[in-house]
Amino acid sequence: MSASPPICDDSGSARRRFIVALAADSDVRIRDEVVPMRLIGVPTDVGPVDIVFRTRYSPEGFEHPVPRELWIDVRGDVADGPALSDVVTAYANAAAGFLPAIATSANAWVGDIEPKIAFEATPALAERSFFQNFVAEPQKTMPSPRRILDAATTVQLLQAVHGHPGRERLLRAIAQYALALSHWMPGRETLAMAHLFIGMEALTTLARDRELKRRDISAEELADQWGVADPRGGKPGYRLDSEVRRRILFAGDNATAKAAQEARNGFSHSFLDFKRVREIAEPIVNVTADYLRAAILDLSELDAKSVETLKSKPYDKPLRSFLTRYVWGTLLGAGEDLAAPDQEYPRLLWRSRLKSVRANPDDPDRLLMQPEDTITPSLADGISFQPTRWEIWGAAASGASVAEGQPDVDVSTAKVDPFAALAGEVDQLAAGLGGGEMLERAGSNVGLLATYDHCRHRHAAVLLLVKQGFSSEAIGIATAIFRDALLLSELASEAPESRADRVAGLHLDGLQQVDAWMSRIASSNGGAYESLEARARAAGAPGSSWTPDYEEIARSIGLKEDWATAQSAVLATGHPGLAKLSRFSRTADDTVMVGGPHANSREMDPLALLVAAAALLRASRAICTILGWIEPPKIAALLDTAAQLADSLNRNSLD
Repeated sequence: MSASPPICDDSGSARRRFIVALAADSDVRIRDEVVPMRLIGVPTDVGPVDIVFRTRYSPEGFEHPVPRELWIDVRGDVADGPALSDVVTAYANAAAGFLPAIATSANAWVGDIEPKIAFEATPALAERSFFQNFVAEPQKTMPSPRRILDAATTVQLLQAVHGHPGRERLLRAIAQYALALSHWMPGRETLAMAHLFIGMEALTTLARDRELKRRDISAEELADQWGVADPRGGKPGYRLDSEVRRRILFAGDNATAKAAQEARNGFSHSFLDFKRVREIAEPIVNVTADYLRAAILDLSELDAKSVETLKSKPYDKPLRSFLTRYVWGTLLGAGEDLAAPDQEYPRLLWRSRLKSVRANPDDPDRLLMQPEDTITPSLADGISFQPTRWEIWGAAASGASVAEGQPDVDVSTAKVDPFAALAGEVDQLAAGLGGGEMLERAGSNVGLLATYDHCRHRHAAVLLLVKQGFSSEAIGIATAIFRDALLLSELASEAPESRADRVAGLHLDGLQQVDAWMSRIASSNGGAYESLEARARAAGAPGSSWTPDYEEIARSIGLKEDWATAQSAVLATGHPGLAKLSRFSRTADDTVMVGGPHANSREMDPLALLVAAAALLRASRAICTILGWIEPPKIAALLDTAAQLADSLNRNSLD
């Protein structure tokens, strides 16, 4: 590190600036504003920081970016000395301390915090420490239902709690309420109730002391008035604390207070079995949560307007997102084995992805999202699936809900298509690579990443075409992916310096091809044409052009036969003199039908899907090498699957 950081405090001591970006999965969404929610001068172990809370909006190719996790930006100046790891710990701890209050304010689950990116940002340094946590980010998947946070009211709550003399007990109760929200789903009522009652215990002393102050009496006098004094003359807390919870925190609801304590004690001290504890907790967990949250707002002495806001819809009901899908139906077909050869049981693969995201013109806080669901059976030959009913259990902004009825998702009743399954997995893997990557504009890797991105989109086009029965048209696009994958693989094997020269030469080759075509057009029209290559040379373009020999590249990496097969398929499906090979079928001895439902276009489905998927996998491996990304382990496994399918396809063609 540089020995002379340029930031100093009033005493002349060196100061260093750090930025830490953190994230937490949550069911809270913050409006996309300039400064959504900002806290200034928050103390940490290494000095004060400013914290900005917002939602990360991910550009994923839709009309509107997709709301993702809660994003926390922490910035501050520290005295020279702490390592980056110490700063990350201090900043993360400071930010994490506010998450339970955000969850309580929104009455919605907020998960654990984790660091994403951290670095020193001290100006004028030549060396600055950096950290990044590599975590797969969701792409084109349906986000959970999220509740808009009232940021201004949440800040009011934070100020009330942190300025309260009973701050520590309030924060404990808030933390317990946030933990209860993390278990807010069917089947977890026991744990939710345990945290809720502990939260009530944390508030008991505050509620008792306020009541004593309001009445201007002692604890002994209050116990005597309420008829809970110790008959043996012991401490007034003998039954007073329990009575405070019943009368104040549970608002006089004796039945709920008694059942909540029984459930909590039975669970904590193990004198009741889990089944009995859940039977007690399940019917009272919602009302107990209402009582605890109301007590937190009341005892924090939050202003009446803010309390009214946080008790109104949608904040009046807890939210913890979850999604459970059920399908009911019938397996059709005779046979002892029902599962696919590589599976132990018959099963269905349910794939759900985002189809569109756009703004809602009637409500800016609610986005219009359309999912796309596909169910693919994995069954033995001769076995098919007939759906009869589906159920989707999940959480809406107003609580748990269930949809039930006839499935309107795309359900294939045929046996599983391993080629389609492979292509689907490859498409999902590639969706997380190459999107939104920031590169130097003048760097040679920009064009290569763009080439890879083109491969991803072409692969998606192949899937759409095959799905609609246009595999003859898809094979040409699949072969284009193959060609670009060969190019990327060749460049990935080069050293960075020679790779840059090759990329520059490839660019010049493209310009030369454009020049040749445009010159012919200009010449035929009697006009002049200014060469793009000449302009590039004049601007300082180095080296000579490079025209890739794709057949040679394929041979060098052991794919010569695959390349020849793909090229032959393109010729067979694309040459006008050979179109009849894929666009007609015999209907009688002396007649044929061109096109129509009996055309043999489906015969090309496996080849189109396999060529596209295998090529995109090789392109993914190459781009990881070029850009220094960690290669997802699944690439190797999927390439093995592609090789096995290629072998089976070759055997079938020989048969």
